[in-house]
Amino acid sequence: KTLRLWTHDGLPLASLDGHSYGVSGALALPDGRFLSWSYDKTLRLWTHDGSPISALAGHSSSVDGALALPDGRFLSWSRDHTLRLWAHDGSSITILEGHSGAVYGALALPDGRFLSWSQDHTLRLWAADRKPITILEGHSGAVYGALALPDGRFLSWSRDHTLRLWSADGDPITALKGHSDWVRSALSLPDGRFLSWSRDNTLRLWSADGDPLPTFYADFPITCCILSQDGVIVAGEEQGRVLFLRLVE
Repeated sequence: KTLRLWTHDGLPLASLDGHSYGVSGALALPDGRFLSWSYDKTLRLWTHDGSPISALAGHSSSVDGALALPDGRFLSWSRDHTLRLWAHDGSSITILEGHSGAVYGALALPDGRFLSWSQDHTLRLWAADRKPITILEGHSGAVYGALALPDGRFLSWSRDHTLRLWSADGDPITALKGHSDWVRSALSLPDGRFLSWSRDNTLRLWSADGDPLPTFYADFPITCCILSQDGVIVAGEEQGRVLFLRLVE
């Protein structure tokens, strides 16, 4: 139920008390404040030294994530099927309603629009003025994540074992099929290709158009993956096992 501030060498500075259930995430804001969110249905703002500023109340279920927008506002999402916009001071601005399941995440796009994804098998595009634009339908399972690509397209992944490419307007382009279990996540490589990983113990490489390329097999379910500065893919899982791959064009 707490957050804690520590010095750079690990000494305790402050305990941030106020949430009444587990804290599921936090952000350090550009102005030095912190924003946290919790299973207690609230978000909270804190000063740079950990003093409480305000509680952002309104969600009717646990808050699963939030992001800070360039203009100082916040966008949060919840298992209550909604997203909410908040002002810089934490006051409520508006509710983004439309999803029929828990909202698992959202992106703020460079043109001011938002992209969200949900347990309800869909993604949704919202205008900068918070009005719904379109529903991205095609997945047959919960959508666990999405990327905004440099060319304006979107890449999403799902419990239905697939990834999908969408146009900048939300029109379907193609389904990336090959995984035999739900897709945990994906990343976009500098050359335009994609790499995805799944509970099926594989990493799969895809062309920029979504065509299948080589598959890499591990002896454990991959839960996280990063691209290092020297071009090495580092994949790992909860028990600490790690797989290193060097990709070639």
